[in-house]
Amino acid sequence: MDAVAYQQQLRALSPPGLAWNLEPESEYSKLLQSFSEALGRFDGNVQQIIEELDPRTATELLPEWERLLALPDSCAVLPQTLQQRREAAHSKYISRGGQSKAYFISLAKSLGYDITIDTYKPCITGLSRCGDHLNPIGSRFIWRVNVPGERIYNFRAGQSACGERLLKIVSATELECVFRKLQPSHSDLFFNYS
Repeated sequence: MDAVAYQQQLRALSPPGLAWNLEPESEYSKLLQSFSEALGRFDGNVQQIIEELDPRTATELLPEWERLLALPDSCAVLPQTLQQRREAAHSKYISRGGQSKAYFISLAKSLGYDITIDTYKPCITGLSRCGDHLNPIGSRFIWRVNVPGERIYNFRAGQSACGERLLKIVSATELECVFRKLQPSHSDLFFNYS
């Protein structure tokens, strides 16, 4: 709706009486006009406001998202592109915590990496079978994250900001930092880049 339609609606919803003077030049009519103009502007920006409610599509409110989520944190590789900032905000926003392989794989996916995780089981007499790897007892606390290369950010209209590079290649230092902060304290974490 536009400002004229809102003004007609506000006038129709006004209570009857001498205090609510609906003459075109009255103070009350001017007040209703200012309200209707504001409502008309808001109505025109509803889609943009809806996009700002999600950190994956936010532009105007992205600094507010970053402030609320305490970003950029110590793991951020600066300077970040708009896409990286959105990914970091979304990743932290949906993060629930956990210690499973599935949790860390989904965390990496939210940061833009497709990884696999290898865990090892020790060779224990009576439990291991012929053909199993001869891993020492301490290997149950080792896990290896397999990262298939570096993250590539291409400039995209609508997702990138003016002045950003057309191509940015980022190593997984942010991923390593986040994983090292969240890894179970009793475990050893190794990264394998292929």
